[in-house]
Amino acid sequence: MNTSSQRQPTRLEPVIEALRDALGDRVETQVPTSRASWYRVGGPAAAWVEAGSVPDLVSVSRAIAGTGVPAMMVGEGSNLLVAEAGYEGVMVHLDRAGQFGGVSFSDGKSTDPDGSSVHGVEAGAAVRLPDLARWCAERGHATLSWMAGIPGSVGGSVRMNAGVEANTTEVRHSLRWAEIFDMESAVARRCSADELGFAYRHSEIGPHQVVTAAAFTTAPGDPEQIRAANARHLQHRQEAQETKRTGGSVFTNPAGHSAWQLIETAGGKGLRVGTAQVSDKHANFIVADRGGRADDVYDLMVAIRRMVHQNCGVVLEAETVLVGFPPLAEVDP
Repeated sequence: MNTSSQRQPTRLEPVIEALRDALGDRVETQVPTSRASWYRVGGPAAAWVEAGSVPDLVSVSRAIAGTGVPAMMVGEGSNLLVAEAGYEGVMVHLDRAGQFGGVSFSDGKSTDPDGSSVHGVEAGAAVRLPDLARWCAERGHATLSWMAGIPGSVGGSVRMNAGVEANTTEVRHSLRWAEIFDMESAVARRCSADELGFAYRHSEIGPHQVVTAAAFTTAPGDPEQIRAANARHLQHRQEAQETKRTGGSVFTNPAGHSAWQLIETAGGKGLRVGTAQVSDKHANFIVADRGGRADDVYDLMVAIRRMVHQNCGVVLEAETVLVGFPPLAEVDP
């Protein structure tokens, strides 16, 4: 019998079978990543897993072990851009309805392992930062109001050392510890902030590692005053930045510069490539048209980067998480 025309199984098929055996209908195939990205564009993920606990992550780790099939974590998708060609691997979304959506407060009565008194909050990686800021206000926990204007999750914020106003307020300033699960070893451990190698919009958390929870130091405060601070941060974001069909800041701020100013000075504000356009409101934001293409967003990023380099010699680096595209560092500015 001639078998040359028969369909050959891919390396993904046994992985998907193993995932379904372990996690059932929480495993889907050929899922449009546009549903996860705030741009609302992007190609399909070959496999999509809704993980609600660390044991679920262990199941994913075992399913992909030794197969060469890549896996990546997806949080709120606020800075995610997946190429139209899609992702030939397993995307793991941390489900807020499970273990990763929990929040607990301590008001100075409990202690850390070293015996020190704690006033803070512990949150699962899937908790949204604006929700955490709101819950802190309700409990009279101050210092995290800046999170009210950040469209992301606790896990993503730790991984990228999220913050506001360049590096004046960042995750590293209030983080006590983060729990990290390693997809390669299937081992979880608690790391102090000092162990995570924080820098501006950067940590040393590897691509095979998953933030599952984090603890932040807070201070006692008046709930009404904290709510007012939350409102100020949220209003600033709504007035100064794009909030629809965008992925937040596209480029990090180079040392001594603001990315938006460099882009605007170079004439990039309003620049369009296909279905993507630089925001007229904030030059470091890109807006995707309804029904647009992720590849247009990427091509616009490349065009902006070249324009800025030609204008002032500065090479912009992406803050957006790019999946399925050539790294911008490999594209001549």
